[in-house]
Amino acid sequence: MKLRLLVSATVVSLVLCMPVGGFLLGFVECQDCGSNPLLRSFIGLIFAVLTPFFLGFPPRNEGGVGPPYNAWPYIATAAVAIFVLLVALGRFVSKYEGPT
Repeated sequence: MKLRLLVSATVVSLVLCMPVGGFLLGFVECQDCGSNPLLRSFIGLIFAVLTPFFLGFPPRNEGGVGPPYNAWPYIATAAVAIFVLLVALGRFVSKYEGPT
């Protein structure tokens, strides 16, 4: 496996892991959303923006009082999933490109 593929997959997964992990946190932890996927997605988009600003600990409510959410389990899961997806996609594409 090429080192370039691994390095690029690592960099991309480290850049994208916080917003994707924040989206997953907002989508999963939405308490007032019920089973509405559109509202869950909207809350997920809000948390995708808030999570990098608060370095993985977005506030639970608008006032910022109380203990914050811990998004790091979602961030770590997103980082591993993105890395595996990119490496698998890179190997699949290189298989059909031929030797370079």
